[in-house]
Amino acid sequence: GHLEVVRELLAQGADRDAAEDCGYTPLHFAAEHGHLEVVQELLREGANKDAVDHNGWTVLHVAAHGGHLEMVRELLRQGADKHVVDNRGYTPLHRAAKTGHLEVVRELLAQGADRDAAEDCGYTPLHFAAEHGHLEVVQELLREGANKDAVDHNGWTVLHVAAHGGHLEMVRELLRQGADKHVVDNRGYTPLHRAAKTGHLEVVR
Repeated sequence: GHLEVVRELLAQGADRDAAEDCGYTPLHFAAEHGHLEVVQELLREGANKDAVDHNGWTVLHVAAHGGHLEMVRELLRQGADKHVVDNRGYTPLHRAAKTGHLEVVRELLAQGADRDAAEDCGYTPLHFAAEHGHLEVVQELLREGANKDAVDHNGWTVLHVAAHGGHLEMVRELLRQGADKHVVDNRGYTPLHRAAKTGHLEVVR
């Protein structure tokens, strides 16, 4: 985060898009560690805002995953691709939902990110938020019209995921929103099967 040193190195011709062994550029590192002014300086100097590392992560993926709201806003203002997918099919919205960064989720949705994008196994942002117990993120996605009955490649709905994880308030919220409690996955399991199998008594009740 040493802005003046970054400026001096750039002025002396340092490669603004140099990638280290895992594909991270200086912009990736600055975004990961929340150094907004460094990101702004690199962008002013023409750094590639859509550079990808070896996992397919753009700088926006990194900023969203880390919950760096102002960084996300700056990258979106600069035209970073909000629909880009990494090597597992994750968008920046998947990353923010999985890590529970509500304000970043809101910003991405406000800027038109696909609320129902499915990664390579069929998980939507709603699946990830439910799996990791991020109730407010689930509520925000539902308010914005995310499909509460979306299914992954195993036939799991968001309710299956929440029941399996024992997230009682999440289950209640999904049921209030009209999620199908009788739906079966590819093995014929209902959400109740999942809760019973994993021993979550309060969810079963």
